[in-house]
Amino acid sequence: MTLLRDRRFRLLWSGQLLSNIGDWFLLVAVPVYVFGLTGSTLGTGLAFVTQMLPALIWPPVAGVLVDRMDRFTVMIVADVARAGIMPLLVLADGDRLWLVYVVLLVQASFAQFFLPARQAVIPEVVGRGRELERANAWFSLSSGLMRLAGAPLGGLVYAAAGFHAAVLADSTTYAISASTLVGVRALSRRPGCPGPGPVAPAPGPGQAAVYLREAVDFLRGHRVLSGLLLVSAVFEGVDGALNVLFVPYAVHTLGSGSGGVGLLFAALGVGFLLSAPVGRRVAEARRLRVGLAGCLAVIDACLAVFFHTHAFVVALVAMGIVGVPGGAFALVVQVELQRGTPSALLGRISSAFAAGQMIAALLGATLSSVAVRPLGLTVVADAAMVVLLLGAVGAVALLPAGRVREKADPARRTRAHPMPATPPGEADAPG
Repeated sequence: MTLLRDRRFRLLWSGQLLSNIGDWFLLVAVPVYVFGLTGSTLGTGLAFVTQMLPALIWPPVAGVLVDRMDRFTVMIVADVARAGIMPLLVLADGDRLWLVYVVLLVQASFAQFFLPARQAVIPEVVGRGRELERANAWFSLSSGLMRLAGAPLGGLVYAAAGFHAAVLADSTTYAISASTLVGVRALSRRPGCPGPGPVAPAPGPGQAAVYLREAVDFLRGHRVLSGLLLVSAVFEGVDGALNVLFVPYAVHTLGSGSGGVGLLFAALGVGFLLSAPVGRRVAEARRLRVGLAGCLAVIDACLAVFFHTHAFVVALVAMGIVGVPGGAFALVVQVELQRGTPSALLGRISSAFAAGQMIAALLGATLSSVAVRPLGLTVVADAAMVVLLLGAVGAVALLPAGRVREKADPARRTRAHPMPATPPGEADAPG
């Protein structure tokens, strides 16, 4: 419980928990509202695609800015902007449906700047020692809670008070998150408190390419992180492919209606909720080859059961178990990314991971959608599981066999500010 005694971490975690609750409200409310206005699955699907597009456009720019600006300021500006833009959704109606897509596009664009900044801020707040696993376990716990409770809460708000109430609730949570971040930033600037070092000036257009090349060179020379990027991309690609198949299989083969689909998602949420302590233990062991390959193998086995059973109870248990290694896998990747990347590069490397994973997810979803009609759902699911098994083999081949050496954290050792962002070519060497 040491982390909870740290006021900075309490503010950061609680603000993000509230913000995630608001996001789940919109995750439920927007597709229901759009479908009610249009009666079109195409219009509803376009709302999801609109939120994905920024992840293909902004990561290179976002990563550079996050590494060359005050990261708390980036997060605060992103939250304030989203708190201001979301209420425009209340103006959307049948004649102004385009406003929904514009607002979602802007909101998702600011998220692409917020997320790598948060990824980089966590080790600034807790250091890169044992507390890093614990901090990410707390964030994983909050993610599991939101998976389990966020959608039902969002549905209740929508049913009881309507779309406008859900929108205003989401906007309010962004404002609260911004206020907590202001508090974390103020505490981090106190004398003797470890936090971000001096801020380097934002790059000009010509410099941005140099900074991106520096990040690419770092990844190419870092065996652990380059291997993690490839393995996590395989995981996200398979996840994207199977997400396309999940609901049709549940409805047509398992014979479950919307209530049954909801139970399956709830079981997955329970698994993610339980994954936090498991992921923390795997991360603390720092045996990536064994830990990640084991997670992928268990996921593969559970998915094989899910897509080859006609018994709903068996499928429900399999889906619940999948969430445990799935959440643990994500936690371990995040911890190793934060620990293995120098602070001066963490924004760019985080954005590279996010972009690679999103591209893989979209590719997997596209291929699955195209292949399911000529090949059949079970064949496509089996092919995806073979790819995931190859990902487990890749983890064994690409990652080190023994314990991953922990990088020293001068900020935690000396209780002084960490090294400031360095100019291109002067970042820490790959460890």
